[in-house]
Amino acid sequence: MSRQVPKHIVMVMLDGFRPDYLTLYRPPHLHRLMSEGTWVAEARSVFPSTTTTNQTSFVTGSLPATTGIPNNGRYDRSADCIRRKLRDNRCPTIAEILKEHGWTTASVRHFMLDGRGADRYISGDMDALIHLFESDPPGLAVYYNPNTDSVGHSFGPFSAEAREAVLAADDDIGRLLDALHRKGISDDTVLLVASDHGMALNDGKPIQPDLPQVFAQLGLKVALEDAQIEPDTDLIHLRFGGAFLYWREARRDPRREAQLLQALEKIEGLDVFQPDQMRSLGADPDLLGDLVLFAKEGWSLSKKSGTGGFHGPPYAGHSTMLFWGRGIRKGHITHRAKIIDVVPTLLALVGIEPPKTIDGQVLTDVLETPDAGEVSQSVHPSALGEVAAGYVTDVADVSVATDGTSITGGEKVSDASMAVVAQRENGVTSFTLDCGARLRIKSIGIVSHSGPVPIGPREFTLEIGDHPEHLLEVASGVLPPLTHGASEWVKLEQPHLARIIRLKAPSGHDASTIRIAKLLVGSDGESLAP
Repeated sequence: MSRQVPKHIVMVMLDGFRPDYLTLYRPPHLHRLMSEGTWVAEARSVFPSTTTTNQTSFVTGSLPATTGIPNNGRYDRSADCIRRKLRDNRCPTIAEILKEHGWTTASVRHFMLDGRGADRYISGDMDALIHLFESDPPGLAVYYNPNTDSVGHSFGPFSAEAREAVLAADDDIGRLLDALHRKGISDDTVLLVASDHGMALNDGKPIQPDLPQVFAQLGLKVALEDAQIEPDTDLIHLRFGGAFLYWREARRDPRREAQLLQALEKIEGLDVFQPDQMRSLGADPDLLGDLVLFAKEGWSLSKKSGTGGFHGPPYAGHSTMLFWGRGIRKGHITHRAKIIDVVPTLLALVGIEPPKTIDGQVLTDVLETPDAGEVSQSVHPSALGEVAAGYVTDVADVSVATDGTSITGGEKVSDASMAVVAQRENGVTSFTLDCGARLRIKSIGIVSHSGPVPIGPREFTLEIGDHPEHLLEVASGVLPPLTHGASEWVKLEQPHLARIIRLKAPSGHDASTIRIAKLLVGSDGESLAP
């Protein structure tokens, strides 16, 4: 059986929708999607966790350094002015990609698709989206709801107003599901509900000294708006949940730059991001700023803390992501994803090759697996106690590190989607990983699922090579019990160049289950010439 391909894709974006809203306010229709589809337990935004940045990544699958949309606004050095409402996205949108493949497309209020691939662009609400599907259902529809964000900013994420906004958004989704059912197309539709970032409560302790005091002590003249820019202005200071500082070219001086950096790094509760750190997070410092400042959790850049909510820092990047419908795994939880993974996953679902501009990965664990011989049935973590005797496998996702960093417990591992096949034959369960290219492999990590039941394999053998029919055994032994996302690393005596990795497991700690959440590959990042 081949994978089921939907005829309709609906992408619903709930701006500023914290993932814990799902438990705080228990929205019933979103809970239905969680139980009937796949929920990403830890979805993350790109850096910074600002709206325009992430809305662009949401519809392109690309990082800010690729899209050229660094923030909600930026300082334009060449024109010596501040540009806001950025729309000069350099990457194709999902609407443009699908349109090239014959899909009809529409957008309701998603501003990054205005003039960027939507056959129909409507400035309406959920009623407008429902009307689209009741009249002439498009192949792709992208809907943007800003209300949960605006209410969160005004009243904070834990307010009665936030609860009301969450339940109103949930009611909209329920009405959309009803409309798809009435039209008779719900079985041919995939629905993606996501948020661009979370919402932090603005109750932190103000930093001391604050930024205006620092600038004044160093004799720096700062502009917050175009009208304030004068010939002797030193810094442009943009504020989007943090501070984005740009030196004006005529006023740059290495001594003063060093003085500012030294003063900022002494401030308790302040995180200072320099260009190299920004690049490592997928941002372009030429566009985002020479220095980016965020208050650490529990702290605030403003003396007016205590009301409302904000986002921008990395810790406000926890977001919501739910997949439901045709071709999506049912009743499943997957561990991690980024907002840039949405577009490549949806394109994979409908069999379209992603463009080279896409930085995200296909979330293979989200997609239903076609029947393939003796590939075992996957189970929801809550069903562990109900599994009959025999082996049950669940490989959620795969990551590869090629940056030469020391890898411990799954840290510093880049996300990369690869083909994994779990099979059972003659009492032996094997997990075969195709890395897609030859890697210089130094270690293999096995990470358990999030539940409390200890998993195997206890006894194992590890084989690697360039073809699944010709593999070399490189390690064997016994692994300890693994629970709650714990990991164990098998280090090879010497590095091996290989593409295929196979883990064989003749036994497990639980008589009925072997569940592996992740396979990790450690590589030293050297040239991988054939």
